[in-house]
Amino acid sequence: HAGVVQLGAALDRLAALGMPLMPEQDGLVRVPRGTELSLTLSLERDAREALATLGGREYRLDQTHGKFEARSLLAEVGTFPIAVVARDTLGNSSDERRIGALEVVERGVVSGEDGAPIPGARISVFRISRGEGERRLWDAAAYGLANPLATEANGSYALLLPQSGEYDIEVEAPGFRRVRLALPITDRAVF
Repeated sequence: HAGVVQLGAALDRLAALGMPLMPEQDGLVRVPRGTELSLTLSLERDAREALATLGGREYRLDQTHGKFEARSLLAEVGTFPIAVVARDTLGNSSDERRIGALEVVERGVVSGEDGAPIPGARISVFRISRGEGERRLWDAAAYGLANPLATEANGSYALLLPQSGEYDIEVEAPGFRRVRLALPITDRAVF
């Protein structure tokens, strides 16, 4: 068709907290609320610009090195389609194409028995290796993350565990007893 751009879009990378995100078995990518996202797309070579829609907001994607990139911070909880429209050098636009979906979930919160949030609580994630009988601090740095991490002033935290396996989480705060929780992960966990 004259005047219509054929959109050949591929989602190259969706990342949060410096870590690539992949859809889970239900096709959704899950992230904690307030997590900065990075979206990278490949489009056909005649595409001059691209607009992505995410969470009801439109983002103009910047083109660098033949890729289109945008950053977003989603503050609302919910499920949001990721859609893209491209324009060619003549200003013709493609039809909108859905390329994925994102589910934004509540951040985790550490609170006392009275329900009051605990700021500055230390959260440590350990990887359990049953075959070796070991419990080791999970290497979050390999994914650009911190471990241990501290809760924010409102007791909240964001944690992504990209690997399946057996974990436990240890939470410590001055004036409170240490708590350890077993956490078997079959896919990827978001808190």
